Amino acid sequence: MVKLEIVAVDKSKDSWLDEAVAHYEKLLSKYTRIKWTVITSPAKSSSLSPA
Repeated sequence: MVKLEIVAVDKSKDSWLDEAVAHYEKLLSKYTRIKWTVITSPAKSSSLSPA
């Protein structure tokens, strides 16, 4: 089985997009394992020091 890792910046705030992603994950689940990695945008992260 194929393993697919998706790296996304921040989580979606749109419910329609979440529904679409869930739909395609369901379709692809027969052929691949999907692993999501969500990272925080540097502009939104308070733990980073300014450049």
